[in-house]
Formats: sequence, structure tokens, C-alpha cells
Amino acid sequence: MSSMCAKLPRISLFLVVLGTVGCAVLPGRDAQPPQRIAGLLEMDSNNASLMPCGAKEAVSINKATALQALFVKIAQPGQTALFVDMTARPLADGGLEPVEIIRMQTTGRGCADDVHAANQWVARGEGPDWRVLVGAQGMQWQEKGMDNLGKPVPLISEEVPGVSVSFQTLSGNARELWVSPEDCFARSSGDYYHRTARLIRNGETLTGCAYRGLLP
Repeated sequence: MSSMCAKLPRISLFLVVLGTVGCAVLPGRDAQPPQRIAGLLEMDSNNASLMPCGAKEAVSINKATALQALFVKIAQPGQTALFVDMTARPLADGGLEPVEIIRMQTTGRGCADDVHAANQWVARGEGPDWRVLVGAQGMQWQEKGMDNLGKPVPLISEEVPGVSVSFQTLSGNARELWVSPEDCFARSSGDYYHRTARLIRNGETLTGCAYRGLLP
């Protein structure tokens, strides 16, 4: 896995500030909110560290029970490093305290995949394969047999806090994406995502996983 990040483009250490929930007070500083950060997570029985995308030095990670359990579940036998995208709080000693694991992957392009940077939500499913992006210009999708994503289609959205958020196209072929706050594991790879997705097209419902991008 270490080669996955060796050729990656430089990306700022902290990608985005997500809010003030769960702030930590550091000595001599104002309260620090959780921050979005991604990179290569290395873990053994004693220590955990993160090599952030674009960084030259690793950062120590407070090995929370949930983080360790997820790593053990996803990692292949003998694998000691995985790509992780999460929110974390800076600690007084320079390390990080994980807050929410957004995705943890053994597959994909790792730091080189910047799709999340230009979208609000990213969703994908298997059997049949499909991918949906929700961005500033609307919804785009790619399904089996399509080489590229289609052009963005305007949409409307509706959210029931703590239950789900939905996105429905306003023109062309009807598509509706539902994102629910349940953990999701990709069937083929076992990769973890922090949301479950349902895509409804022409009366057919397809299931998959989703994660939040960087757009508000």
C-alpha cells in the first residue's frame, strides 16, 4: 500500500474544516474544531500513524478502539497500511484524535483520487456497477456500459436530519439518490464508507455505498 501514496500530488494537510462539533481545547490556543484529513494509515499492535496526502512527515494517531477494529476488519492478511479519509482533532502533542472515519480503503487511487474535492456526495454500487456524483451543477452518473460520466443534471434535494438525504433529477431520465447514515462495506473489496446509498432509476432500486465530499 505504501506505493499508493508515493506518486501522489501534493494536497494540503488539512483539507477542510467541517464544523465546531466536539471541539478540543488545547493549552494556550482557541478551541480547535475537527478537520478533514486523508492519507495512508499505518497501524501495528502498538502504534498508529498517518502520512497525510502531500506531506513528508507522518503524524501520530490516537488509536481509538473503533479505528483499530475497522482497520482489522478491512485489512488483508499481513497488510499494515490502508488509505483513510476522516475527521480528526489536533492534540497538544502534535498528534490527531480520530472523530469520524469517512472511508477506509484497500483499493482505489488513494490520495490521487480528487473526485471528493469537487462534489458534495460520491456514491457507487456493484452488480450492476454504477457511480453517482452530486455537485454544484447537479447530478452526474455513470452506469455499466457508459465510458464517462454524463453531463450534470439539475436536481432538488430534501433532508430528514439523522435519517436520510435525497437528490432527485429535474429533467431527462429520472434518477433519485438516497443517502442514509448507516455504515457500508463494498461487497467486492470490503472497503468501508460512512453512508449507505440507494439509486432509483426507472422504478428499479440499486444499492451501494456513499461518502461526503468537500463541497458544503
